Amino acid sequence: MRSLITLCLVSIPALIMLALTMLSLTSCDQGEKRVLLKHKYKPGLELSYLQEIKGLAVERTSDSTCHDLSTEAEVNIGMYVRELVDDSLGKIIISYKQHTRSEDRISGKIKDTTATSPDLIATMAPSGEIIKMEMEDSVGNEAHLKYYRDLYQQGTPTYPASEVTQGFRWVQSFKVSIEGEEVDAATTYEVKAFVREAGYDCVLIEYSGNLVIPVLPEKGKDSTYLGGVDRVTSKGVIYFAYREGMTVIQKERWIRHGERKIRENEVVTNHYFESEYDVVLTLAAAPKIRTIPDGD
Repeated sequence: MRSLITLCLVSIPALIMLALTMLSLTSCDQGEKRVLLKHKYKPGLELSYLQEIKGLAVERTSDSTCHDLSTEAEVNIGMYVRELVDDSLGKIIISYKQHTRSEDRISGKIKDTTATSPDLIATMAPSGEIIKMEMEDSVGNEAHLKYYRDLYQQGTPTYPASEVTQGFRWVQSFKVSIEGEEVDAATTYEVKAFVREAGYDCVLIEYSGNLVIPVLPEKGKDSTYLGGVDRVTSKGVIYFAYREGMTVIQKERWIRHGERKIRENEVVTNHYFESEYDVVLTLAAAPKIRTIPDGD
């Protein structure tokens, strides 16, 4: 602001005009708040999340309905920064433990399962871009690893390199090959507001888009998956704590249309999956730094 040394010499109307001008400038400054969105990786950083999933899933063949499931699941997700690569990339161990309760609305059968997936090892840029993804035990899990990699790359926002303001919008797009044909997958993100959420200063981001995830052939216990594709539309919001560099809450709705070719007893059939899920991801505990043992 300009100096007010000559304030006592200024007339009353001029003071009023100056006050109005200062108020106007202050309002503009508030409307043009700018922040840089980036993850802040530190060796030993631990983030714990709870993901709650509710929805319906139907599996059909060309002439019958195999399953009609009502599903609820809780997933405990751990993210642990093992080390920094090239001083900026985070090498992150991602662990999952999931409890699922599903009811088949055709047979009435209720199934409760608890499962732990092999750890994923993601190398991520501060922007959130997935640089590399591996699996702790990838032998026999190559199809799962490829699926997770595509899902994370398409479904995780890569934040802009420059500061963002309210109303800022960007598009994240991919070319995906499905049976030799290229198809488009894209998600649009928009900064809607700066808010206080769960004790953190956050950027509220709305998004909507479509994911296209190829499914590789895979040998199962009683059948063989010959490949397929999942087409997902998603719409949701992210509360990103920009000072700490982490997601606090993410709420979204997924609608999936999936196709699989499955061989059972030498007979190949087409299976179709349709599901709708409401998904809420919440930071379950305050971030903490774990002491890294030698050799970890």
